[in-house]
Amino acid sequence: VFLSFLGALIVVCPSLISFESGRYVPDFFIVEGEQKFNWYYTFVFAAIACWSLNCTIVKWLGKTESSKAQTFYVMLFSSIFSYPVAFIHWRLQEFGGLSIYWPYDYISFSEFHFNFKMLAMTGILALCYFIHSLAFFHAFKNGELSTVMPFDYTRIVFAGILGFYIFGEAPTFESYIGYLLIVIPGIYL
Repeated sequence: VFLSFLGALIVVCPSLISFESGRYVPDFFIVEGEQKFNWYYTFVFAAIACWSLNCTIVKWLGKTESSKAQTFYVMLFSSIFSYPVAFIHWRLQEFGGLSIYWPYDYISFSEFHFNFKMLAMTGILALCYFIHSLAFFHAFKNGELSTVMPFDYTRIVFAGILGFYIFGEAPTFESYIGYLLIVIPGIYL
């Protein structure tokens, strides 16, 4: 699990192992060309910590709850917590020298101009998320956390592949090392 986590960090921040042009400081210590801590990376690390906590809770609840019950609650709380965020206009505000997005107005449904294609794609996305949630809960219920997590990290590999084909973003050498660190522990286990 640690190797896969390290690989994920390398893919997100390739400068962790990059020593090009005599620069030995990772990007999260560089802000606008100066060598100081970039506070925005704390959000990335906080998200990783929350995801790890989520996986531990899912594993723990898998002992007492069915996968269908877990899926229902995840869908319910995901909808409740994401609805307000999705339908708000956000504006950049300055707070003590740190720029933070802050809500300032609600978005009305009339601004969306939904058509059938958008609704169909949203339905397909919801179905894929539902199937993912069921499979995720079954995997944690029936497998060990240390066995399942390296396979969960492979989503970063697929994001890299899609990024190459859709956005034309070529992975760096360091990214390939990160991908290997993600995939090899999964194959080993």
